[in-house]
Amino acid sequence: MDLDDEEEENESSDNSDSELLVPPHHRKIPKPQGEPGRPHSGGYTLSKMLKGWGHDFKIISGFIKDEADKMLDTTICYKNQPQALIDTICDLASARFPILDKYENHWPVRDILKTHIKYRCTKRGGKNKRI
Repeated sequence: MDLDDEEEENESSDNSDSELLVPPHHRKIPKPQGEPGRPHSGGYTLSKMLKGWGHDFKIISGFIKDEADKMLDTTICYKNQPQALIDTICDLASARFPILDKYENHWPVRDILKTHIKYRCTKRGGKNKRI
């Protein structure tokens, strides 16, 4: 192996997945595949995915739903909500409940928001019912 080959090998190892360099206890929990509330269609049940939260699930989801009712227009679907407001709710929730920082892009907060807005929008006969 000459010097050029050795340099090339070192460069390729430097370009490996940076996630491998992050200690396992610092990695964030990825979002499951599929959509929340659709366990029979390739999705998952949010409460089952977060079963380790125990009673805290109700407390955290209640907080998120209350913030959604205060800050968002629940007559329109999730995808039409202002992203800045959704990010604000994620930030408020993670500040109040630090466990949420363990999840990539605060996906439990976003999923709770999606299901809550879908419920509210459908219940009220809102616009753009699809999420």
